[in-house]
Amino acid sequence: WRQRSGWWQHSFYRIFGRLLKPSEKEGGITGATLFLITAAVLSFIFPQKTVVAALLILTLADPLASLSGRFFPGKKIYGKKSLMGSLVFFLTSLVILGLFFQQGVLYLIVSTLVVTLAELLAPEIMENFLIGVTAAIMITLLL
Repeated sequence: WRQRSGWWQHSFYRIFGRLLKPSEKEGGITGATLFLITAAVLSFIFPQKTVVAALLILTLADPLASLSGRFFPGKKIYGKKSLMGSLVFFLTSLVILGLFFQQGVLYLIVSTLVVTLAELLAPEIMENFLIGVTAAIMITLLL
């Protein structure tokens, strides 16, 4: 709708334009839309506790990683991703999983490491979906 309706498109970009990534401004699907799709898919497939933990990683760890990468730019390790951002993502995700699941530390670290790698390597357009799905799968497999 934002791509086809002149009035809505103008209003949408005026209100949300500063929050959009370049690919979203060019007419690509927004991260918010992918978040809703991810939440719906996870809700149909996985238990509630798994969905909540995966979505918390998506809503807390990913933005914190992005902010830390912007405010403390350091060594880039893959594309635009920084070592600091990945470290913050890993630690935030580890805390979230540790609060939800009382498995051994090794299981938590392995699960968190795989989700962090998914965040690091995911194409920008699919990042939200892949983080959520990878987190839910790792929780199911290891925790």
